[in-house]
Amino acid sequence: MVVLTTIFQNALVKFNTIQYILRNIDVIDYHNSDSDNQSVILSLLLFLILQQRHRCLPTPSNRGWTGQEVVDDLLNCGNPIRIHNQLRMKLDTFFYLRDWLVINTRLNSSRNTSIEEKLLIFIYITSTGTSNRAAQERFNRGARVVSLYITTSYFGI
Repeated sequence: MVVLTTIFQNALVKFNTIQYILRNIDVIDYHNSDSDNQSVILSLLLFLILQQRHRCLPTPSNRGWTGQEVVDDLLNCGNPIRIHNQLRMKLDTFFYLRDWLVINTRLNSSRNTSIEEKLLIFIYITSTGTSNRAAQERFNRGARVVSLYITTSYFGI
């Protein structure tokens, strides 16, 4: 109820402001009977214009990409500098590490996630010291899933 009251009060203040502006620029003629309809229409149009200006732009996100697409984009980009900046190692070292983990631990791909994605999430969090939330946003995964991949990659279970 408080929210509705606040919204209504804000709208009323904006409406009164718009009427004040229109009166001062002589758009509304209060002595003419047709001006009542014109004043309502002009007030609503100005109100909509002011509302349009206050809309927030959407936050950029990679929600259009799956976690696997993020991994594939990085591993197949062919830019050794970008790969080293993201992985903190050369691409052949990454693949060697992946193969070693597959042979010597119980790390394997799951139904929806490749070994490379699990390993990349682990490397991303441990090398940058970033939060679980940042990894969720980057790889388009949930909190529980990211935590599970960190545990799985670290302990090899």
